[in-house]
Amino acid sequence: MSFEQWTPGQGDPAAFERFPKQINDDLASTIAKGFAQLEEHLDATEARLTARLAEIDGWLTPDNS
Repeated sequence: MSFEQWTPGQGDPAAFERFPKQINDDLASTIAKGFAQLEEHLDATEARLTARLAEIDGWLTPDNS
């Protein structure tokens, strides 16, 4: 929940106390999702690099058939 989305209830002081915790939870969730996506991208990149290096190695290694 962003600050713009938050509408405090009239006379609800508990809402003011909950707001920082809600923001922290949302921020932590967003950061965790970002790291998960980064890990997926790194894994995919590693797989592509491994495949490409194997292909290059095949070109450089003489065929002993």
